[in-house]
Amino acid sequence: MISNAGWHLRNRALESPLLRRFFNRARAAVGQKPPFFEFEPVSGNRPKFDRLMRLPPAERTFIVVFTPRSGSSWVTRLAEQTGVLSQPGECFHPGFMPAMTRFFETGTLQEYVAILRRKRATGGLFGFEVTMGHVTATFGTFRQMIAMFPDATVFSLIREDVVAQAVSLLKMQQTQVGHRGDGDEARFADAEELFHYDPDGIRLWVQRLVRLEAAAERAFDAHGITPHRLSYERNVALGAQGVLDVLARQIGDLPPISAPPDPPARRTGSTRNDEFSTRFRQENSDWLAGIAAQRGVWLDKLPPVDGCEKP
Repeated sequence: MISNAGWHLRNRALESPLLRRFFNRARAAVGQKPPFFEFEPVSGNRPKFDRLMRLPPAERTFIVVFTPRSGSSWVTRLAEQTGVLSQPGECFHPGFMPAMTRFFETGTLQEYVAILRRKRATGGLFGFEVTMGHVTATFGTFRQMIAMFPDATVFSLIREDVVAQAVSLLKMQQTQVGHRGDGDEARFADAEELFHYDPDGIRLWVQRLVRLEAAAERAFDAHGITPHRLSYERNVALGAQGVLDVLARQIGDLPPISAPPDPPARRTGSTRNDEFSTRFRQENSDWLAGIAAQRGVWLDKLPPVDGCEKP
């Protein structure tokens, strides 16, 4: 466990562009993936950038800090379909940013943020989703991200059943199939054949998820942020309209929002997901008790569904 002083020194190091560049070069030298995103210099005319910069920037921002396979993509698609809650996707995902930064002709993080606040906003509102891994890779630290969006409304989105979440991640890793859409039944049937039980893989994903949750909680505490807490399970209970009501109420000052008549699909799991989750819990009950004790403090902060629905 790193002490508070250790985390402070670590964060200061991550805020240095020179040190981040050094770490990238060191990783690349031994054939490993660089941990930080680096912008490529842009030269010459930038007609798209210049045109987009003439648009008015968003006046308000909301951030969803999430863990993978917590239903974040469902929330994104639902928000986009309203036409009111901007396009709150993973625009700071380091895997997506190379194409996006080239498309928008941006050469620095500041330029990229300026374009996003214009291009992806609706009605003066800009939102995005980010994991703590994305925060480190793109901004360096949570502090640097919040400095760019000081008045943002912050949401936390997790999955209460971390074993089911880890099994879902294992399935995506093994099959390369993430989200279900129309006409995907044959593809999902093929993926099901590839999906096999791997207790070590599930354990590794549980550990990674808990580390992401711990990093988020540490960041919230360090910056005096009380996020509005969401979970996969509570979102299922609330339904599309209930989730939109929660988002709108916390962001505030929005026109009435109605759920689309055909909200996005949600579940990509199967009976095999459930079987693997049950088996892992039975085989690792003592270890999971320690995980539950660590996460219990965070889960206790989740509001009851009835409380979410009250105006």
